[in-house]
Amino acid sequence: MAYVAYSKATLLIDSGPSKHLHIVMTSPNANKQFLLLSVSSIKPGKYNDPQCEITAGSHPFITSDSFVYYSKAFQTDIAHLATCVAAQTYIPKTDLDDDLFQLICDGIETSFHTPRWAISFFNENR
Repeated sequence: MAYVAYSKATLLIDSGPSKHLHIVMTSPNANKQFLLLSVSSIKPGKYNDPQCEITAGSHPFITSDSFVYYSKAFQTDIAHLATCVAAQTYIPKTDLDDDLFQLICDGIETSFHTPRWAISFFNENR
């Protein structure tokens, strides 16, 4: 069965030396593309975007205090997501609950780090 993406879905995706939780933030646009955001652990002495910090345990996969990496927003299409899920390079995880999803949505427009294209894409496809 092919993977079906939707807003609030989460995927574990390779991001450099480790895997990070990514969130599907939108419905697909006319080109079947989605906006995804990454979640990263807060590390002492390293800058993190304070706009949306997530407490450990807020999601089953988030085991340490984390933040949404708005500056790393990206688009991908359903075919790519389905191919990567089928190959098990992207691993579906538990959906976000409504409150956490709304908190992350609110940060898209208020974070100084969200690319303008991502704000537009989000607003056009939410």
